[in-house]
Amino acid sequence: MNDQDIMREIRGSDEEKLLMALAAADGPFSPSSAAKALGTDERTALIADQRLEDLGLVSPDKRVAHVIALTSRGRALAGSISRSRKAGPDRWDAVQRAIVRSVLSDTDDAVVSVDGVAVTEEERRLAVTKLEDWRLVKVLRGWGGTALRLLPQDRIYEVAGIDGLLADHYEREAAYTDNRITTTFGDGSTVGGVQAGGTGNVQKVTQTVGATERAQILFLVGSALAEVGPDGPAELREALNAIKEAAAPDKPQRDSLRDKIAQGVVVAGAVDASQTVLQTLAAMLGLV
Repeated sequence: MNDQDIMREIRGSDEEKLLMALAAADGPFSPSSAAKALGTDERTALIADQRLEDLGLVSPDKRVAHVIALTSRGRALAGSISRSRKAGPDRWDAVQRAIVRSVLSDTDDAVVSVDGVAVTEEERRLAVTKLEDWRLVKVLRGWGGTALRLLPQDRIYEVAGIDGLLADHYEREAAYTDNRITTTFGDGSTVGGVQAGGTGNVQKVTQTVGATERAQILFLVGSALAEVGPDGPAELREALNAIKEAAAPDKPQRDSLRDKIAQGVVVAGAVDASQTVLQTLAAMLGLV
């Protein structure tokens, strides 16, 4: 097993915690020292110790019974983990997860530091780009491309249950082989998806809007256009007409329609639209 595979296997585990504690202590550990480092009992510490021994990362200190010390490979791997936490995959993952938590708590502007280290604007930008690529968040952008707010997508709630790096999970999912399937529901909406091969049987889906939702959205967008009137802001009328156009097909794509409505919300806010228009757009967003 190479170092990257080992890092992936022990990430977030007692084994990783013990390895890093040994590196920080710069000396051997007794069973009681290992237990203290893990905040657990000696039996649990011994299990972690044995796994690290099996991986060749620690070895018994022959001078003292039941004492372990890092091997050269263990020390090198601890250094790799430390660097990853400072400016590598583990750091990026920590920032991504912090942003996910902040979006779910509706405080997406509150992520200023992670693990006591300030989050740079570039780190935030890259993290948000990845989260959007993985369809975990929707970025509402103002004119000129400025991100105004992050909205959670449905699948964001699965993040808490994902072990390891989010990148490993979602990039692997994206690489699965496609096998097309389509399911039609009673309301007329469909799910056209990709049934992935291999373990886990992950299904990636493209959803369409049902007939009832479509009719409601068309009614609401018509009401909003009437509220704005022919003399209203041109950019707002354009955004509303884009929603109407996206909802026009018999089975509109849900993601595309959601994007148009979200953009309408941004435009409405930028031109100080009436509360009625804003509430109507919010109602449409709730339907998709």
